[in-house]
Amino acid sequence: MGSESTERERESVGDHGEFVASFECFYNSQDLSDVVLRVGKDRYHAHKFMLARLSDVFRTMLTGEHWTDSSKEEIQLKESCECESVFGDFLRFFYCGRVNLDIETTLPLLFLADKYDVKPVREVCDKYMTGQVMKGNVRAALLWLHYAKVYSLTELETQCIEVLSLRMTKAMKTPEWLNLDLPYVIELMQNSSLVVDEEFVLFQALQDWLLAECRADKVEEYLPKVLSQVRFSQMLPQQLYSVEKSRLGRRFPDLVTAHIGEAYRFRSLVAEIGGFHDDKFRAAGLRVKVRVKPRDYTSKGRIRPRDYTSKEWCTFLGLQLSDIRKYPNNVNAISLDGPIPVEAMLNVVHWNMAVHLYAVSGAKPTRIYPGPNAVLPLQVSPPETGECLSIKVTPLKLATFDRDVQLSLVLYDKDMNVARVIRNNFLVKGVPGANNFGGAQPGGFRFSGPIIPTQSSFVIEHIFEQKDLGQDSMYIKDGFLHIAIIIKPRLVAGAGSSDAAEAAGTG
Repeated sequence: MGSESTERERESVGDHGEFVASFECFYNSQDLSDVVLRVGKDRYHAHKFMLARLSDVFRTMLTGEHWTDSSKEEIQLKESCECESVFGDFLRFFYCGRVNLDIETTLPLLFLADKYDVKPVREVCDKYMTGQVMKGNVRAALLWLHYAKVYSLTELETQCIEVLSLRMTKAMKTPEWLNLDLPYVIELMQNSSLVVDEEFVLFQALQDWLLAECRADKVEEYLPKVLSQVRFSQMLPQQLYSVEKSRLGRRFPDLVTAHIGEAYRFRSLVAEIGGFHDDKFRAAGLRVKVRVKPRDYTSKGRIRPRDYTSKEWCTFLGLQLSDIRKYPNNVNAISLDGPIPVEAMLNVVHWNMAVHLYAVSGAKPTRIYPGPNAVLPLQVSPPETGECLSIKVTPLKLATFDRDVQLSLVLYDKDMNVARVIRNNFLVKGVPGANNFGGAQPGGFRFSGPIIPTQSSFVIEHIFEQKDLGQDSMYIKDGFLHIAIIIKPRLVAGAGSSDAAEAAGTG
């Protein structure tokens, strides 16, 4: 009994922090040093035990029977110039478990961590890089995307793609854009969720990328691959003319003209229909004797609008909080019934949006309602109390057929950078007998008087949580919330992984 009692009374005591700190004094110290590492012109006094403790590579190098350096008192390590400059910081980590990181030194430290299999250094580099990218650092995202894939840093890769998708316009103005490798340029261009001013801006950035001095001997090889990712059908006529007269257009007229011709062909077909819907599009192709194979356009993604923020594509709102706290802001917005810019469409679909803040309390689940025919509304956890922004959207034109719609809310921070995008897909139900309301319009739409009770609407609630609207909110600039609202058709594709994922919807 006495022995058991004594065992129960034991407790672990000591100062772990002070114990670890005591090792730091041995960093690059001759005291008890049993090996010298020569890196470039520098010599570091080290201790085999400390090196082998964190690195199996060093353990083998310093103790392996078949390793010639194991018996040497001084070992020459061959490193790149970048790694030589940070080797002292890398070695210090073995003694104190800390390292100072910035955007310039992180990569060489990651290289060293991978070469010598030092997992703790790899982990802190991964954490730092991911954190920097999550802050919206597009330069870091461009610089580190390649290495995220090479070293299988999955979360970092995801964040790089996410930030570049949101801030593509800013990314394309950085020097790092010109150094991005072809596979990553293609991957970004295949993304229908890019937030960018307009497609013509993408073409100009791709032209600068192609004609950069570093790939002067690769232009003809890369050009067909890059041009196939540009959505020329989303450009206005004057922009297509500018493409034709561009540096690439003059240097490679046959290839560029072929893409421009496809864009004009598409626009002519849409103009013939007066709107864009899969079945109508293919039927119109037969009617005007144009050979259109099923999903020739929809499955390839070349006609899918991205999230364009120029005036031809979206409605930009500056919402003053002091006003919408008192009464809802009613805004008329324009949308596309066909995936080409507003200026080229006779049949623009108008919507009414009621934007308002309201008080929330309790723990009622938030719902995103895709119209009166909703079956499985999306459940979102709301804040417990506080104000929430809500937007109700109702089409002001009626149609006899159903329309798949994607609504994107582009939310800006106080520096007018894109902070995040909320995307929701909705089915706007057709209205039987819509032809009896108002005057005839192309594509089966009719202007109505007052919105009739059966007209579809959808509501997006809890766009912001309470903490997002506080005094130090990242979204509020001089008392205003800045939002771009993009409403466009959701083209459901049968093939293509990226398009199929988009068709499934995003939140």
